[in-house]
Amino acid sequence: MTWHRFPHRLLAASACVFGVVCLLRAGEAPPPEKWEDALRKQLERKVSFKFVDTPLCDAIAFFTSFTKQNIIVGPDALKDAPAVTLEVKDLSMSEALKQVLDKAGLEFQQGDMALYIVKKGTPQRELLKPITPVTEWEKALHKALQRKVTFEFVDTPLDEAFSFLRSLVNVPMMLDPKLLADDLPTVNLRVTDMTLETALMWILRMNELHYQLRDEALFIYRRGAYASGPIVPLTPAQLEALNKVLPDLAAQDFEARQRATKVIEGLGPAAAGPLQAAVAKATDPEARMRIKKLLDAVPVTDLFAEPAEVTKALDALERPVSFEFVDTRLDEDAKFLSGLSDTKVTVAADAAATLVNLRVAAMRLGNAIRWTARLGGARIVLKGGVLQFVKRP
Repeated sequence: MTWHRFPHRLLAASACVFGVVCLLRAGEAPPPEKWEDALRKQLERKVSFKFVDTPLCDAIAFFTSFTKQNIIVGPDALKDAPAVTLEVKDLSMSEALKQVLDKAGLEFQQGDMALYIVKKGTPQRELLKPITPVTEWEKALHKALQRKVTFEFVDTPLDEAFSFLRSLVNVPMMLDPKLLADDLPTVNLRVTDMTLETALMWILRMNELHYQLRDEALFIYRRGAYASGPIVPLTPAQLEALNKVLPDLAAQDFEARQRATKVIEGLGPAAAGPLQAAVAKATDPEARMRIKKLLDAVPVTDLFAEPAEVTKALDALERPVSFEFVDTRLDEDAKFLSGLSDTKVTVAADAAATLVNLRVAAMRLGNAIRWTARLGGARIVLKGGVLQFVKRP
């Protein structure tokens, strides 16, 4: 057995948390027994204990240690949780855990290779679909993510958590720039002998995130941030309804503003164009702010859509490249990429100063150019045989 220890980030101590330690167990064969069967046997075991004013997180740690199973605590589940005072004798592990959680208004759900602790009445969310590889690069990525890991994140910023995961395997994980522009969520997760793919899915699930496999990389973005396909324009009746309620966003009546907001939200991604026009015309500062807020919540069209001529030009750039951009300007990145082939890459003035962070290894040049543009908030156009990065609206 080989253990690798990664001191990750020390944080302020509390009754339950003393910092972050990330551990990786490598090179072990998967357990011969199915996880569901192992969990059932563990939950049927009899247990006796006495908790007296025991912090709930310590009580859960006891069950984790006793069952040797992953127990994942949902966001805010332990917030303001009372200490546990309980004594049980020869009770099944399942019933004992239920009694402990019941005192805090919590319950557990069975998830993917883990028990998930949430507040009572929390709907069981559909699990993210596991990666189903089709192409050769997808198969290689999927294989890398089957590595068994043991780690703990405690109040770890999302970008740092993904930076650590990238260090474990040679898998390009791209975080949506829109996600990085928001207040990043923190990750609280402890797993033992779990595949990296499953651990990744738990991080996404707990933070309202989703993923797509595109262009030799795994792209992470906020759930609902992008439309899944072409956007159908508004019908004349829908456009009339939108224009009718837009003035109400400036109304003093709160209920009128709420009704207008619900109508606009119900129109979905197709409302983006008219809303952008309304922002430009709005003279009332409050109304302008509310329209912008609605616009930010509207899923934009497919991030990966590109003109056919751009696709043809990029697909022809098959040379594998490896490089890293760390807070480099998009215009500097364009010069670097131009030096890797005979195809010139330029950048429009309004996008030149955008900073890009990107690391690729043995990725096709065409895809590396695509990801440079996406992470730089740009789209790609082809003008006179020259690829140009243009600021995405």
